[in-house]
Amino acid sequence: SSSSSSSSLGINYKNGDADLNKTTMAGADPEAAIAFAVRYLGGSPIQQHRGPQGDGPCTKLAWAEWPDLHQWHVVKYSSADWVTTDQLRPAVPYNISDLAKYVEELRALGSNVYDMWLDNREVLQVGNLTEMAEVLQADGVPFGVWSQPAEGTCSIYLDLPGNGLAVELVSREFGGEPLRSRCVSSRFDLCAAA
Repeated sequence: SSSSSSSSLGINYKNGDADLNKTTMAGADPEAAIAFAVRYLGGSPIQQHRGPQGDGPCTKLAWAEWPDLHQWHVVKYSSADWVTTDQLRPAVPYNISDLAKYVEELRALGSNVYDMWLDNREVLQVGNLTEMAEVLQADGVPFGVWSQPAEGTCSIYLDLPGNGLAVELVSREFGGEPLRSRCVSSRFDLCAAA
């Protein structure tokens, strides 16, 4: 039956397994992404359970885990950099490090500019966006703000340093200034002129 097949989908993972509930991302600097997740997003660094063959001279892995057991798995897989090893430049201009640098050079979240690379992001719901904005502002971390008034939400968009990866923090709680004003004035609209 369909109900029995859906309950047996995949492998029966246990807490601490490397492939539990995770998001895997290619990143130029996995350690920087995880350090950011720990400092600002409530993640905890964890050691992956794949052994040295999973994290060695050809691959750098970094992991974070949240209290709900969701994990981030950020990978820099140097031996898969066929752009460099096969000497495909200039026909193929980017490997993961080049792409991260390109995205970070064009990204202007501090000026509230939405770039197309923000559509490739991890979305995390948070209880209070105001508290997050205060911590980010105090540390000088640039972020974009866009709201969805019909949903009653506002979001902070962040860049994972050194990676060009994006995170959206969304909440219905965003009452403090200047965040509230930014939420009111910056409505999410992909049709609006940049």
